[in-house]
Amino acid sequence: MSKLELQQLAGLVAGGIVLLVIVVYLMRGSRRFDAVFPNAATKYGLTYSRRSVGSYFTGRGEHKSLQGQTQGLKFDVLARREYSGRYRISGTTITATVHIPVTPCTMTVSRERPLHTMHAVATGDAWFDTLRFVRCDAPETMGVVLTPPVRTALLRCPQDELRLTVTGEQVVLSWAGLPSTALELQAPIDVVLALATTDHSALTHVETPGTRNALTSVVRDDDVSVLSRAFGFTPEHLAANRQGRLHPEQRARVARREGGETVGFLIVGALFVVAGVAGGIYNYKYSIYATFGHFAFPAALGLVLAGACGAGFFWSRGKRHARIEVLDTGAPQLVEGPVRPWERRGHGMQPLVGFTIGEKTFNSTPTWNALLTPGAYYRVYFVQDVLLSIESMRTRDADR
Repeated sequence: MSKLELQQLAGLVAGGIVLLVIVVYLMRGSRRFDAVFPNAATKYGLTYSRRSVGSYFTGRGEHKSLQGQTQGLKFDVLARREYSGRYRISGTTITATVHIPVTPCTMTVSRERPLHTMHAVATGDAWFDTLRFVRCDAPETMGVVLTPPVRTALLRCPQDELRLTVTGEQVVLSWAGLPSTALELQAPIDVVLALATTDHSALTHVETPGTRNALTSVVRDDDVSVLSRAFGFTPEHLAANRQGRLHPEQRARVARREGGETVGFLIVGALFVVAGVAGGIYNYKYSIYATFGHFAFPAALGLVLAGACGAGFFWSRGKRHARIEVLDTGAPQLVEGPVRPWERRGHGMQPLVGFTIGEKTFNSTPTWNALLTPGAYYRVYFVQDVLLSIESMRTRDADR
């Protein structure tokens, strides 16, 4: 063999070895990923199951779950990955039956310092407070729940953010994404186990759940300014909304939204009709063997698209009338309760961002969601789908 042939052969062998190493690495990584839940089931004595959910029309997904009892505690672990169109949702939730006589709340434990001090609470553990930042609107509950064993277990968790919800009868620990290593699944389970083994028998309710209302709410001026700067309202706007009326500037802002969307659907629909008919005439006129179908197909396509715009026109018109009805009353609509920020991502798509309070969902931005404390109580003043102002119903002094 010539020197050139030997070099070519050596290059092929080297490339084959590299490809083999990559394949072996991917296979071993896939096996480790697939073994995360079965290994946890074996370690904690739980039952593992895996199933597909949904359909082509409702969106498909896959659920992995662990169920059963460990150390006398009833466990339900659910990791879900769901697809809706080009958007996907993934998250993991650990639910355990643990009776803790405290005010229900949600604690967000994050590695990153929050953008503001609203709802930020220190545990008193200097080392923990340096590495993790806790936000919640019930510090008395946090003091009871985040005991030293729980804090130690939380420090072992590799997740950037965890949400710990205590309802009084259940503990729910959740985070975005799916566990890809044993530590990402077992460390949060150990957090719940550490919480369950704490003796709560001597504890009593600090306050009765359900007393968060306008009379007991405490809102600091600097916290109002944080929200007003981001959400685009002023203290004067909020004061008017608290009195049950619309500020003139808010009324003008909502009124400016009226009609534009409806007219847009109407114009685009008319253009589709014209384009369809013109395309049909052109196709019929310049076809060698012209038939009625040469005209009908483009015209029908234009009419179908115009019909879709017509549906959008009536939908937009309905929203417009609903907004006008609210404006005529002179008072904003109101919803209050714990907030649930959410985000849906898709490949090559702008993420869908919003937050939900009760049964009302608002479009949002990443900046808005970053300012909201999950599980904390907020009050939102709005007109149909237009957010006017927002305030925290229970804001505690920050310790850090």
